[in-house]
Amino acid sequence: MSLDFLTSKFIINEHDFKTPIIVTGAGGCIGSWVLSILTKSKIPCVGFDLSESKRRLNLILGDDAENVPWEKNDVTNYSELLNLVKKYNPSAIIHLAGLQVPFCAADPALGARVNVEGTINVFEACREIGLRRIVYASSVASLGMPPGGRVERNILWCL
Repeated sequence: MSLDFLTSKFIINEHDFKTPIIVTGAGGCIGSWVLSILTKSKIPCVGFDLSESKRRLNLILGDDAENVPWEKNDVTNYSELLNLVKKYNPSAIIHLAGLQVPFCAADPALGARVNVEGTINVFEACREIGLRRIVYASSVASLGMPPGGRVERNILWCL
């Protein structure tokens, strides 16, 4: 299967990234696709996930997934996260690690540790090394439903 569609819509200048981009939550659906786009764009990247499994990345990239460095780690462990960030001295961090709403509802304390404390840890590690490029993905679920209970494409979210 050709994956040209992964990079055809994205203009990524590989020369802007002299060191790797770390992707937290790399084993998830979005994280695996982000790593795939970066890999196909010849941007150095490192997968960071609580799991050792590259199953999703293997489904997308096949054998090329083995060329993507992978760090099994936890965003709630600040000292290990900081060591990893210092090790790679990344050009950017794309922070996708987090628990989805059903898991947070089932275990609110764990949800807060991962989604709040883990995010603070990522931001703090970036501050510690002076990294100014960070991408943080959240969820519309964090905003709740709009009036009328229907999400439309043209709705404006007031943050």
